[in-house]
Amino acid sequence: MKKIFGLTAVLFIATALFISCSSPSSGNSSKDTNDDDKKPISTVENIFAGTTWVNKLANQELSFKADMTVTFSGTKYNYSVEKENNKYIANILSPKLNNQLYTFTLETKEATTGIMNPGSITFTKKEASSNTNPEDTNPQPTPVDSEDPFAGTTWEADTGNMGIVITTIKFSNNKTVDYYMTTSGTKTSLYSGPYEVTKNYLDVEGQYGASVGSLTFVIPNKDATSVSWGGKTFIKK
Repeated sequence: MKKIFGLTAVLFIATALFISCSSPSSGNSSKDTNDDDKKPISTVENIFAGTTWVNKLANQELSFKADMTVTFSGTKYNYSVEKENNKYIANILSPKLNNQLYTFTLETKEATTGIMNPGSITFTKKEASSNTNPEDTNPQPTPVDSEDPFAGTTWEADTGNMGIVITTIKFSNNKTVDYYMTTSGTKTSLYSGPYEVTKNYLDVEGQYGASVGSLTFVIPNKDATSVSWGGKTFIKK
């Protein structure tokens, strides 16, 4: 009887040890599950990389690179990208301290203008050259219509405060003109409608005048590229 009891005890202990060794610990199981649940952090699409933005009046340029650096007016900075609803924001950072110095914001992914702060300065996207003949480094200018040298031209005047206020006179090819002012990205129309051209305006040989509402925009000759008018200097674009 003692032998039977002893044998039974040995078998019970052996079975218990086998079950204990075969079952994985709850601690290891939890660790494996946590590792499987880890996912890479998603990143915002960098729509700025490879783009260049200009403010011609202030002679400023933003050029974004894929290596997360941006050149602004000849100085290289770092930048990061974030998305806020439909807006894309480039945070321009100090190359040494990595603290934020400026932000450059696009309202949508397809935007062709952006706003830099502080200052609310408007920049326009610089399109890649469409010249299919790179050897043609001296393309001929479009001939000027001697009867209407204003047609298809745009004239801009900066108030001298870093492009924050810009006055624009834009002539179409169908005898209409838009005369407006842009202040920190907000456009205010001053006149929009038809215009008429007067050749040899005020009996001055070669001088042209274009009626812009109750005003007359005057250029000294058909090939003029700048003119003083209304206390501002307008540049032909």
